[in-house]
Amino acid sequence: MNQDPFKHEEQLKTFLDSYHVDIPEFQTEKPGKWQRVIQWLATPVKNPLDPLVETVRSYSLAGTLPIVLGLVIAVLT
Repeated sequence: MNQDPFKHEEQLKTFLDSYHVDIPEFQTEKPGKWQRVIQWLATPVKNPLDPLVETVRSYSLAGTLPIVLGLVIAVLT
């Protein structure tokens, strides 16, 4: 394994030596505890009312129910 594969091919060796690659630095440390909490809080969630709003009837119910509940609470207080 100590053999140089480019020993006899000088043209290939000079071509490969002239080729340079810049390797970007990546973050190697883990994010902190608070960064993970903030990322967890910022992730989008599924809307739990989507199955309720899929039909027209339930859409009108979901749209008018908060208004009706607000009126009932206003009348009771």
